[in-house]
Amino acid sequence: MVNLIAADSGNLRVVDDYPFEIVVNPDLNIPMPDGTQLHARLWIPPGASRHPVPAVVEYAPFRHRDFTAPRDALIHPWFAGNGYASLRIELRGSGDSTGMPMDEYVSREQ
Repeated sequence: MVNLIAADSGNLRVVDDYPFEIVVNPDLNIPMPDGTQLHARLWIPPGASRHPVPAVVEYAPFRHRDFTAPRDALIHPWFAGNGYASLRIELRGSGDSTGMPMDEYVSREQ
């Protein structure tokens, strides 16, 4: 399990125990109406597909397999381990998403 350093009364401590287990789907594809597949990674607590939980969505033009992987490995498991779904989506034409990039954060993908 991934550890996160947290502040506790001014002291730093390593968090290695979360209230929920973490389920990771590293290869989620989101189909767009024009046939483009947006690639995403999903961290969720068990049972979230049957019992919805709040979600944190990050939509970014950076490749999650290398560039943001160290940061993602700290942040997103923390959300899932505390009962939130955490979804990291790569923009059209970036990382493993198909298609041609139009611009950052175009309205049809928002």
